[in-house]
Amino acid sequence: MNFKSLYSFCVIIVFLTSCDEEPPKPIQLPPKTQVGAGTFGAIVNGEVWSFNIYGHDVSGGAVLDLSDLLYVSGGFDSKERDESIGFILRSQIEEGKIFNLSSESDKKPGYFEYSNFINECFYFHTSENYPFFEGTVKITRFDRYERIISGEFEYVIDYQESLEYGNDCGEVRVTDGRFDLKF
Repeated sequence: MNFKSLYSFCVIIVFLTSCDEEPPKPIQLPPKTQVGAGTFGAIVNGEVWSFNIYGHDVSGGAVLDLSDLLYVSGGFDSKERDESIGFILRSQIEEGKIFNLSSESDKKPGYFEYSNFINECFYFHTSENYPFFEGTVKITRFDRYERIISGEFEYVIDYQESLEYGNDCGEVRVTDGRFDLKF
C-alpha cells in the first residue's frame, strides 16, 4: 500500500468513526393554537405527551353531542403508548369559560379520566368507587361553524380507597395540558 492510499484510508476511517448520529429530539408539547390543528398534549406524571390526532395512529379527539356534552381525550398510540387521558364536560360550552372540576362538588359539571391497559388502571367516572379528582379546563376557542374547540387543562386524579375495577395505580398528575381539535 502506498502512502497516498494509506492516507486516504485513514481519513475515511477517521471520518466514519467521528460521525455520530444526531440524538433524537426530545418530545415537546404542541403549541397552544386555535385553528383545529388536531393537537393534544400534556405533561403526565412528569412525562411529556404530545400527539397530532390527525397524523398518527392515536385514539382520541373531541366529540360534542347535541346536549353540549363534550368529551376530549388522547392516547393509545399503537407504537408507544398504552395510556389515555381525557375529560368530559357536561355543561354549556362557551369560549373563554373556565370549568373548575372536583369530585368534592355536589354538582359535577364534568369529570377527568385516565386509563392504562398494561397496568389495568382505569380511573373513569362510571366506576362505582369513583376516584378523587380536581382540576380545571379552560375553553380558549369554541366555534360551532368551523367545528373547532381549543383549550387548556390540568388535573390530579387518584383513588383513595380499594377499587372494584382495576388496580390502584396511585396519583396521576396532568399539567400544562392543551388541545386544538375539530369536533
